[in-house]
Amino acid sequence: MTVTLAQLEKHSEGQYEPWQSDKWKVLAMPTLGGVKLPIELIEAVTPPFNVLQERAKNIASSEIYFANGTRAGQFSLEAASTAKLHALRYFDTWQQMIQNPFTGGFRLPSTYKKNISCGLYDPTGQLVVTIEVRNAWPVSYDGLALARQSSNEPLVVQFKCDACRLIWST
Repeated sequence: MTVTLAQLEKHSEGQYEPWQSDKWKVLAMPTLGGVKLPIELIEAVTPPFNVLQERAKNIASSEIYFANGTRAGQFSLEAASTAKLHALRYFDTWQQMIQNPFTGGFRLPSTYKKNISCGLYDPTGQLVVTIEVRNAWPVSYDGLALARQSSNEPLVVQFKCDACRLIWST
C-alpha cells in the first residue's frame, strides 16, 4: 500500500508540531525593591535545562563513568527597550542588590537570588510545560548604545541559577 506525504501530514496534524522558541513566555518575574518589570517587555527567553555531571572510576583498567550531580545551565532573556528604560532600571536595581555600588561589598545570596517561571505554549495556546527557575540572578547585560538615531535593540541579560525543574501540564 502506498502512503502519500499528504496522508501522513493529515494523520499527524497538530500532534508533532516543531518546538519553536517564540512560544516560550516568561510567566513571573520578581518585584525588586518596589521595581517591577512588565512581562510584556520580555521579548524572548532561552530557559535553562539541567546538565548531568559525570565522574570517572577506574575499574579493571577501564574508565567507567557515573552520574555524579546536576547543575542548571546558564540562560538569557531579552527585554524591549522603552523610552524610560524600564528594563535597564529593573536589572540595574537587581545588580545593586547583589553588590553595593559604593563599597563594592557583596550582599547575601538570599537577598538577590530570585525565582522566575517560564512557560511553553503549543500552537493552540495551551500551556505544555512550565520551567521553574530557582535562585536566579543576572550576571551581565549588554549595554544600550547611546546614539542620535533611535534604536529598538533589546536589552540582553545573562543569568545563572541554582536549579530548574520542568512541570508538565496534563
